[in-house]
Amino acid sequence: MTRIAVVGAGAIGGFLAGALARAGHRVALVARGPHLAAVQRDGIRIESDLGNFAVRVEAAADLRELGDFNVLLLTFKAHQWPSFRPQIEPFANRSATIVAMQNGVPFWYVRERPLASVDPGGAIGRLFPDDRVVGSVVHVSGRIVEPGVVRQSGGLRYVLGDPRGGAGDATTALAAIFQDAGLAAEIDRDIRSTIWLKLVNNAGLNPVSVLRAMTARS
Repeated sequence: MTRIAVVGAGAIGGFLAGALARAGHRVALVARGPHLAAVQRDGIRIESDLGNFAVRVEAAADLRELGDFNVLLLTFKAHQWPSFRPQIEPFANRSATIVAMQNGVPFWYVRERPLASVDPGGAIGRLFPDDRVVGSVVHVSGRIVEPGVVRQSGGLRYVLGDPRGGAGDATTALAAIFQDAGLAAEIDRDIRSTIWLKLVNNAGLNPVSVLRAMTARS
């Protein structure tokens, strides 16, 4: 059975961990602080479009404490790469699929002369070539209501695709796992364009939201 680590237990990662675990998949979660303590004590509680439920998952502050995995879902913020990289580096010599689920341009987007703002010196890219990576675009929102409790909103859409285009075995298998958990996963054979479109959308909407103190529902 596929073993999945969700690295970064914010609203997106916490919801994914809960949904996948509820569907019977073997899931472990990397979290920190009071949120980690609550998950270790009581499991993770989800309020969502899938309903309200609670599930038990393995959880630790460091991925290296949790063993080996087939899939790493990287749901932390892009600027947190420096703190998470030491935990993820050991998987460079293993077969795990790496799924970058951050907003913005991911580390794999530019390989030749890597973008310094995303992957200084190309250090991350050297760890994980394209054939180890699944690209993604997340169209889901949420927030941590209190430690151990995640409230999801904004639909269940996750777009997945190969960095070089198309959809190989890893992408197809991951989409099936997500769909099995009730998530609206879809395969995109041009994930690069879709990532760019979301970035342009965020670059336009987010500053306006801040300046006008408005949310997407306002």
